[in-house]
Amino acid sequence: MIINLLTKTIMNAELYEEIETYEFIIAHLKNDTFGKKCQQVARDHLLHLNTKL
Repeated sequence: MIINLLTKTIMNAELYEEIETYEFIIAHLKNDTFGKKCQQVARDHLLHLNTKL
């Protein structure tokens, strides 16, 4: 049972790190063509991750 709890905790931490990474990309990339594409991909991934929560 403790191992399952630890596994879930680690998975949640990884999930939140991903969310923070995507939020950083959205907030800090330049608004050129490449930056906008990266921001859109990050938004799509955030939307997908939020549906998992």
